[in-house]
Amino acid sequence: MFNLVKKVLFICIGGLLLFSFSACTDEKEQQPASQIKQIPGDFDFIISSGDEYNLVVKRIDEFEGSYEMIGVIDDDGNWLHELSKDHYFIEDSFVKITYQGATETIHIGGNLSADEQKTQERIYNIQHSYRYLGEGMFAAVSGAGNSARAPIGPAIISADTYDMYNASANFGFIAGKCTSLTRFADGYAFAFDGLPLFSDVKRISNTGEIKTIAPSGGGAIGAYSEGLFYYNKKFYDIDGNEEIDLSDLAGDISNVPYFENGKSHVEIENSSGVVYYTEMDKEGNMLFEPIKK
Repeated sequence: MFNLVKKVLFICIGGLLLFSFSACTDEKEQQPASQIKQIPGDFDFIISSGDEYNLVVKRIDEFEGSYEMIGVIDDDGNWLHELSKDHYFIEDSFVKITYQGATETIHIGGNLSADEQKTQERIYNIQHSYRYLGEGMFAAVSGAGNSARAPIGPAIISADTYDMYNASANFGFIAGKCTSLTRFADGYAFAFDGLPLFSDVKRISNTGEIKTIAPSGGGAIGAYSEGLFYYNKKFYDIDGNEEIDLSDLAGDISNVPYFENGKSHVEIENSSGVVYYTEMDKEGNMLFEPIKK
């Protein structure tokens, strides 16, 4: 009986997280921008990109020893932050690597020497260790061997650890364990501090402030928009105060709603499995009767 309960819990957790993936992933942003951008500048390669921010690295080889530097450059080749060997993501003179999957996932073509193959694998691992989270925020993602190119909130068995860097203000901080992490909006992102069914929701500021603002309960976390974010059939303000309670709706909310221009598109699945949609204002009122999707 106990093993059956464990299996059911595991399936529920996996389903919740997979639902969160589709809600939080922006496929355009998750493309390896380093492979499609051509940016002028004195650097070796792009680690991660988003909007006008490009996190780049340059290796220096000297008689006394080698080291790497990281900087931030825009799409026109203008330095937002010059290359520095003291950058937040430099560890023991080199770029910190949290992903180690290159030898298992890629095969470099051509007549490369062993050293060239090793270099290409290292670049691959670096680029898959980092992700762009929106609004100039980058993160080194470690945990469960997952690639940072995966959808936001990639870990199913365990939460990943996010080490974040604010490219606008040029400083970093440890955000800790994060599952179902949202993108940054108006300076904030939200995540579970562990597995959804058992962990509270925390608010992560681009200044490095982290605060628990909602109790555990599962479900997906919506993006912060127009002063509110959705979680577990309720909308909360930035401090975790309940603003709109949709728990009395007849049916399950099947999308992850958010507000845009004062309205939120809400999809409701009834007891027969049929999905209807409506729009709600910030008072929680339906703007029209639900329509079959």
